[in-house]
Amino acid sequence: MSQFSRDKKKRRAQRKRKHGSGNGNDSNVVPLFGTATRHLTPRAFESWLRAEAFPDDEEAVTHIGAYAFLVLDAIAQVNPGFDRLAWTTDNVDAMVSMLNHIESNQQQDAKPIAVAIETMRRYLVETGMWLGTESVSAYAAEQFALAAGLEFQTTTIEEVDEATERAALLDTRPLRRVTELLDWLGPHRPTTQSRWLKPADARDLARRLDIDFPAHVKSMSNVPSLHHLWEFAQVLEIVEANTSSARPGRAARLWRAEPPLDVLRVALTAWVRSGLPRKYSPDIDFSSSLIGVIVSGLGDSPLSIAEIDAWVPKLGLSEFLVEAIHRRLELYIDEGWLTLEGDRYVVPVALRPAVVSALPLPGPP
Repeated sequence: MSQFSRDKKKRRAQRKRKHGSGNGNDSNVVPLFGTATRHLTPRAFESWLRAEAFPDDEEAVTHIGAYAFLVLDAIAQVNPGFDRLAWTTDNVDAMVSMLNHIESNQQQDAKPIAVAIETMRRYLVETGMWLGTESVSAYAAEQFALAAGLEFQTTTIEEVDEATERAALLDTRPLRRVTELLDWLGPHRPTTQSRWLKPADARDLARRLDIDFPAHVKSMSNVPSLHHLWEFAQVLEIVEANTSSARPGRAARLWRAEPPLDVLRVALTAWVRSGLPRKYSPDIDFSSSLIGVIVSGLGDSPLSIAEIDAWVPKLGLSEFLVEAIHRRLELYIDEGWLTLEGDRYVVPVALRPAVVSALPLPGPP
């Protein structure tokens, strides 16, 4: 992850406005990182790509370099005042429009070009050449990330047969456990002052749900899987707990016999959403990377294990972070709403209506 994402306080101190004489070369913001050089060359960009982004991939260096300057040259042709080192939101929108035009009218995959121009933005920022504002850089990062494959608002979700979707939803571990929890609960169970099940009952429920409850642990609040499920059931009002007992909640009747499809779908959406950030961030971090994998799994080009591993050399992510992403994805596979098809992470078609509704929306520019 770049210093641009890590050192916000330092950047705020650096963003003092300049008072120039009106010369076209003056900027009303200072560079975010050191003293900028206003000379952008393909050779320097390619040298940086070899050193920082694609050290063992000369083909990628060539293509990324060519694509990035293709976009910059195109914007300069239609906008003579375009500053290659100080983009505006209008410039970014024009770049995205160009990508959309390529995708829709020329029937070409514009994602590699989106990756290239985002890599150019990163280059300008990390080398101190960026003369634009932080907000424009963040907006550009978000828009290029979406254009490169993280756009889920326009993801086409296929219609699914109701019986197929119902069966798939009920087969996910979260919904299966909620159903078993309600069946186990009966009319009521005793609770502690903190609204947790008494230890003996908590252990009994854990055995029923095949959840490990270590012998040295006294409270279900310290068993993450059980803790999460218990709070989730209360949020859905399937269970109602107070300081003396827990009993079926107002929504429990909807889970008896044959729950309506909408109820099941909303339940899985709530479960998936509970493990994701509420708003999409363009910064390359754990949450946004995780969301990117899920989004790709909703479409025709799901990401593979190898492609995610390649984020270490290509995007500068740490091996620790990438390993953490894989571990979380394995958890989702265990929960049943994500699968591995070959080595690619795929959201099952029957579960896509529920999963896509759980994804956070991009924030405003």
